[in-house]
Amino acid sequence: DDKGRSTIRLYDLDTGETRTLASPGHLTGGPLVSGNYVVWTVGWDCDVEPWPTDLQYGAFAYDLRTGEVIQLSDYIEPSIAIDGDVAVINEGCLGFGSTYAVFLPE
Repeated sequence: DDKGRSTIRLYDLDTGETRTLASPGHLTGGPLVSGNYVVWTVGWDCDVEPWPTDLQYGAFAYDLRTGEVIQLSDYIEPSIAIDGDVAVINEGCLGFGSTYAVFLPE
């Protein structure tokens, strides 16, 4: 956007309309689309401090049916993959990784 932040936009091929889904700031992964969801991550290298305080870190999903943004994690250095309504989120901060699956509403 005009402030240098990452912005995720949806372009409707039928109508030619564009709408903003999210302006996450420091996009680190995605956006990825699967089924009814768009997912992305906002993060920072966890070994590079100080971390910006104006970002909401983690993994996020946008429900295309409802327009709702769901925060899936609050990890500082996340990655995400999606297949259908299952998102797999990983935190790789300093080699101490945690991985889990989130089942998104159908």
